[in-house]
Amino acid sequence: MKAVLINQYGTTSKTTGNRVEMSVYEIIEATKEELEAYVDFQNAEGNYRENEATGNALFFNAGDLGNNITIVFGKRKDANGDLIDGYRGLAGEDWRLKKSIVREEMSAPATRVIASRPKAKVTGDPKF
Repeated sequence: MKAVLINQYGTTSKTTGNRVEMSVYEIIEATKEELEAYVDFQNAEGNYRENEATGNALFFNAGDLGNNITIVFGKRKDANGDLIDGYRGLAGEDWRLKKSIVREEMSAPATRVIASRPKAKVTGDPKF
């Protein structure tokens, strides 16, 4: 399933009490079977939401995965770090490329000017 970022907001984690950045994605591309399985799974957990304007299903993710993501069913970590079955978002390639470019630019050392030292001039014969 494909989804696009529509909103981000900060909230407090129910388990740790720390501030987390939540990203809200709208599912824009999915087969009928994928969407039905997603809706059933989210309804069973009490987490199903849809966009009131478009009627499309929403996917919530703690953290930022980029503007375009792929949602897959598989193993994900819960609040305690245990692996459970569920839906998780995968960042798109374009986001990873942008992130790597920014990291490279930020980690590159700044150019610095090193003062040149004058070389000693030796005149005449050395004395030993």
